[in-house]
Amino acid sequence: MNVFAYLYFFLCKIFEYTMNVLFTVREDETLITYDPLTYYINKNIGEMVQLYESEKNTNSNICDKIYDKEQFKDYIKNENEEERKWKTRILFETVYREDGTPTSIIMFYDLYKQGFTYYADDSFVSYKALNAAAMKYVNTFFCKDFFIDTHFMETHCLDYKSPLLQIFNEKDEKKKTLRGSHLFAQFKRNKPNKPNEVSGDTNKKTSTSTEFIKNKFIHLGKLHNFSFLKTPPKESSDTMNLKTSYDEMFHQPLSYKDFKQKQKQQQGTYL
Repeated sequence: MNVFAYLYFFLCKIFEYTMNVLFTVREDETLITYDPLTYYINKNIGEMVQLYESEKNTNSNICDKIYDKEQFKDYIKNENEEERKWKTRILFETVYREDGTPTSIIMFYDLYKQGFTYYADDSFVSYKALNAAAMKYVNTFFCKDFFIDTHFMETHCLDYKSPLLQIFNEKDEKKKTLRGSHLFAQFKRNKPNKPNEVSGDTNKKTSTSTEFIKNKFIHLGKLHNFSFLKTPPKESSDTMNLKTSYDEMFHQPLSYKDFKQKQKQQQGTYL
């Protein structure tokens, strides 16, 4: 009986020592916490850098018309097949808030708005979380040039500039189209610092700052507002190509006598 008591006491001491090693933090040690948002961002940054260093065609899903300014301007005036196609290339992703709470988003690229549109139950998702999701989107759907964050390029020393910046980012031209909205995207830019004036001296010291362009993100609503089933638009009766035996009556004048005679002829064919 004493043997079992000593064995039980010995096992309790081992368990106590193990718990102290696992959960006791010494004063001279630094506690490293896991940040899911930082891990998610760094993971997608690493994959994005590899994408820019790759020699493969990473823009194979972007059609050539988008790279021509005049063609794109005419092409985007009305809803087109290419625009509908990008709305079906959907990324369902879990991102993280600043406090580490996960939240789900549905993202696709809107060619007309020239930005990444997304659905999320959270009314606010940080730019860096959305930017990381956009990195995964362009990596998944082979559309690297849709990612136009110039600050990201400079921070990671990437010698690349998306040619779509010259297509989308128009300032001086009129931006109204037949669809009643802006054709070109209004990209976010960081404001340069105001010049610092030194009193008692006519010279002014101006602090220069680089102007960066950021990606555009449009929140379209909550997740339940998104419909995975896209029903085709109903075709009106005016555009439906339905032919009847009486169509000729409306294209040329027909008297009542001729109508009755034509009706008898049609009845005779069925006998």
